[in-house]
Amino acid sequence: MRIKLTCDIFGGAEDGCVKGKEFDAVLVGPRSTTVEIIGDSGRPHRAFHYEYEVVTEEQGAQAS
Repeated sequence: MRIKLTCDIFGGAEDGCVKGKEFDAVLVGPRSTTVEIIGDSGRPHRAFHYEYEVVTEEQGAQAS
């Protein structure tokens, strides 16, 4: 899924995990709302449900 961060990730700002940036994300577990994203350096970071919003295909097409 594609997400957009709504705030800076704690400890991830130096790795590009800042508010407004979009990432491809994977749910940590089947019933979890926590996702894992890969920062600019290749290091994984976790984002909780209140730190991101899901970007739909329509929103992505409008941004391009």
